[in-house]
Amino acid sequence: MRQGASVHGRRRSRRPAATHVDLDPALEALDADALRRFIRAHAAALDDELRAVLADALLEHAARHGAGYGPKTPGAEAVREAEGFAAAARRLGYADPNAVDHHLRAATTAFLARDYAAARHIFEALLRPIAAADVDLGEQELVDEVLGVSVHDCAARWVASVYVTSPPADRADNVLEALNAVDAVAPMAEPLAAMERVVLDPLPGLADFLPRWSALLQREAASGPRWHERSRLREAVMRAEGTAGLARLARTSKCPEDARAWCTAVAAEGNWAAVLRVNDEAVALVESPHDRGDFHDAAALAARELGRPDFAARLETAWRVAPTLPRLLRWLLVDGPDPAAVAKRAETARAACARGAGRLQGLLAVLAGDLEGAASLLARAPGLGWSRDDHPGHVLLPVLSWALGGEPPGSLREAIAAPLHRPAGTVLEVATTDGLEEPRLDTPAVVTVLRAAGVPGDVRPTIRSTVHDALCAAASARVHGVLRERRRRRYGHAALLVACCVELDTDRAVRWAADLRERTRRFPAFRAALDESLGGVKA
Repeated sequence: MRQGASVHGRRRSRRPAATHVDLDPALEALDADALRRFIRAHAAALDDELRAVLADALLEHAARHGAGYGPKTPGAEAVREAEGFAAAARRLGYADPNAVDHHLRAATTAFLARDYAAARHIFEALLRPIAAADVDLGEQELVDEVLGVSVHDCAARWVASVYVTSPPADRADNVLEALNAVDAVAPMAEPLAAMERVVLDPLPGLADFLPRWSALLQREAASGPRWHERSRLREAVMRAEGTAGLARLARTSKCPEDARAWCTAVAAEGNWAAVLRVNDEAVALVESPHDRGDFHDAAALAARELGRPDFAARLETAWRVAPTLPRLLRWLLVDGPDPAAVAKRAETARAACARGAGRLQGLLAVLAGDLEGAASLLARAPGLGWSRDDHPGHVLLPVLSWALGGEPPGSLREAIAAPLHRPAGTVLEVATTDGLEEPRLDTPAVVTVLRAAGVPGDVRPTIRSTVHDALCAAASARVHGVLRERRRRRYGHAALLVACCVELDTDRAVRWAADLRERTRRFPAFRAALDESLGGVKA
């Protein structure tokens, strides 16, 4: 592990729990003089750490909002002390975190006093060797946990000081060098926003800086696929050229993240016709089915907001291009809870579904009324790998259990079926519209689609027996898989599956469960979990 990213240092003391009392009425009742007296009286009673936190926040707030207030710069003497301290720390390979806090606070004071030259020298003297892992700070901790000051705020102030004090011709190169130097402990994907967050005045010469900055970042991005460079480039282009610049960038690079940033910026403007147009274009720019599916999702959302008749067709396209459970569920229920329409779509989807997509294939078989086909798929599934998209277990086992026995309150079946009531989701569901709180594409729960399709309906005894055998086979495979690989954290889940099978058909499954328990006698932890689950079986 790089020490610059997780360095040695002392642990911070545990702070008291935050109060949930509403302080606003008390603050409103105090005038300015009374509030000042209160702060002066109680600040002295705080421990060193909390008093330093309060002082940091108060000084910055006063510098930003106090009429005519500005702290006195520590000046050249503080620079000499910090540089001498840093040189000694480099020689020793160690620095006391409290001393580092002291010098970084001096740099912040100089920054708030607008003595950017002094701030630049002090920040650089401390942050450069810390980020380069040339200086130890003690125990293994993240830098922000070791220091009492925010290393991210200090890094942003350093970069801003470099910006302000650099000649315009050298500004872009100097800013990038500082960003790269501090990247290990305080990466900045959007440095312009980071600098503007900490400076007291607008960044000087920004209009002239942006073209130089964009050109430099463009060269850096062309030299290799480094995420920070592209993110910084997108920020610069958006500032200089707006959405038109992001469009140019996306069309030139065909990079999915560039296209995503363009579509997100357009979505933030709230023009749904434009959202539809740019996402349709983005689909053609990228190659990955995953990325294309995201853009199809956003285009479908725009079509819905515009009231277009091709909304359902766009949902279907999205799921065909990048098949996921949320996309399938949206398309199946796009016309509402119509059993005939859901069954017809399920048959169409089943024919088009890739052979390896076990999770989708199993659900579609159930929706199409083929419980035996779904049972066969589940029975053949391996005992491990349930988290993979191609494994039917997490969807099909609760679906088939629900189809056979419902979910009586307080039963194990209710616990097994709980995920069916939650909207299925992915990490990036409609990534290109993340800038909008609402609206979003609605994703129905699995159980909603099952009910819309008329599942479970009447299940014949022979089919019921086949499905139950498949559930037992899946539970057995799960047990043997987690025991073989010693997956102790999965013992409870495997035991719950066994007990659920017993609850569904006690007469058929009791002997099977007893045999399974006997065969696992070498695993007392699993047997304890199994006994606990079996104790919760309801007739």
